[in-house]
Amino acid sequence: MLSEVIFKEETDVTDKLAFFGVTAPQLLQLAHNVATARSQATPLHAANAAGTFAYHEGVRGKRELFISNQTGWVAASYKGIEAVENHDKGLIVVFQNVTQACSSNSPKAISGKKTGSKELVESNNNFELFPETKPQKTLHENKSVWYLCVSSDIENVKVELSRPTSIDDNGQFSAFSERIFITDYNGDFEPIDTKNSRERYEADDFEIYKIE
Repeated sequence: MLSEVIFKEETDVTDKLAFFGVTAPQLLQLAHNVATARSQATPLHAANAAGTFAYHEGVRGKRELFISNQTGWVAASYKGIEAVENHDKGLIVVFQNVTQACSSNSPKAISGKKTGSKELVESNNNFELFPETKPQKTLHENKSVWYLCVSSDIENVKVELSRPTSIDDNGQFSAFSERIFITDYNGDFEPIDTKNSRERYEADDFEIYKIE
């Protein structure tokens, strides 16, 4: 098993994120939006409302950021797992609410991961640098699967973009090959504005690709 590599120095983080076409401030803005959405839950909502609001905003914000930021990214889904995919770069990115990101311990998913997630994560162990030299059995093979892990409240936002390699029997990440820590950005955040998203991505014109 490969040892875990953590990137947290600003220059390293910037360089790693450049391959994905995003920046640390953009991802922290997304996390702030997730925290804001979480805070909309009241005692009158369902018990799981805070997590649900946060998850939906995380999925929406991630897709809008990656898809509108550059070409090559599309919305994708694998067995109910909402993702973005870049076929040319061989990348899949999934949003995940966690109890604490950017710590010495592996981030713990607020909702345990199930079979579909385990299949995606385990495919990281079979990732080939030169996939054209190997037969491809499924569309998610030979793609590097990353999770955008967010722990957030209004006062404390942390994000890591990390590549897990295993999920344990309790449905939790148990090993990672790479973790990119994104913390302590002191810029001004903008409020959530979904109007632009609604106008740009009407249901009739927007397709979510199925990952097989």
